[in-house]
Amino acid sequence: MNRDKVDLKKIYNQVIEEYNKTPLSVKFGWKHTYEEYTLKQITILYKLINSKSKILDIGTGSGIIPITFKKLGCEVITIDYKETSGEALDNIKLFGLKSLNVNLNEGKLPFESEYFDLIYMGDVIEHLPNSPKKILLECNRVLKKNSKMIVSTPNSLRLIVRLKTLFGYSPWPEIKTFYYDEYNGTHHHEYSLSELKFVFTDNQFMIEKIHLFEQNLKVDKRLNSLFGKIIKKILLLILNFTPKLRSNIILVLKN
Repeated sequence: MNRDKVDLKKIYNQVIEEYNKTPLSVKFGWKHTYEEYTLKQITILYKLINSKSKILDIGTGSGIIPITFKKLGCEVITIDYKETSGEALDNIKLFGLKSLNVNLNEGKLPFESEYFDLIYMGDVIEHLPNSPKKILLECNRVLKKNSKMIVSTPNSLRLIVRLKTLFGYSPWPEIKTFYYDEYNGTHHHEYSLSELKFVFTDNQFMIEKIHLFEQNLKVDKRLNSLFGKIIKKILLLILNFTPKLRSNIILVLKN
């Protein structure tokens, strides 16, 4: 495969089309639509791998990114916890991926040391109810030396959070979204950039690159009206001058 001629956007859209025909999308409502945020992560990952790369995907979810890299010839193993992820682990098997039921809260990964060339943890760390230290040390252990880990997560200091607080609204999910559930599947702790720097350097990772991306404003359907579009344009202009207030953080890490 000629890497320079690979159309990642086309492959991503093909994966979306195939995924949206699966039970997880059709029966359980986990539909996926095109997102620049997801394509950005695919692009970052693609620059770090080759067709023989062994990738660990932590937090299966819809599986869009691991499915994409399976199509690109990589060996991908994805892990999630069945109690909280529903049918995600079974659904991704339809694409020929190996999936394992792993409870990250136990702080152990069922792999030998220095097995993977790359680890991807996409929008997962904010869901951990306890300290991420044990699982991040495990990530370092199973990752080959001088290899990369990609982490994406919401920015706790994003502009939308500040505006909600300013106008008297809580930035956290409403209590009713998990009050009657045995497990709180919402965010337990969202991180600022300075907190992420501390967490990963404390676990022997070096931050090679930081990408600050605005996702919230681009997908918020409440801003589709004429007035909303004006507000969106103003807020995006503000974020051009204050990138640290963008909604999402993507880190490229090296162990």
